[in-house]
Amino acid sequence: MLEGTLVAIADDAGPIVEVQLQVGQTSLRARITKWSRIELGLAEGQRVYALIKAVSLDRRSVGYA
Repeated sequence: MLEGTLVAIADDAGPIVEVQLQVGQTSLRARITKWSRIELGLAEGQRVYALIKAVSLDRRSVGYA
C-alpha cells in the first residue's frame, strides 16, 4: 500500500479515467473506471492510498496465449 497525492485526472471520453499519483519522488499512473472515481469522490490534490495488484504467471504457459 502506497500513500500519495492525486496530482492529475485525465477524464476523456469513454468509461476509463487515468489518474496520476505522486508518491514521494515517484509518479504513479493508474486506470480506473469513471464509476470508481465518482464513488470514491476523487479530486486533484487529495491524499490517497494505492494498492498494487500483482498478477501471477505460470511459466509453462508464457508465450502460448
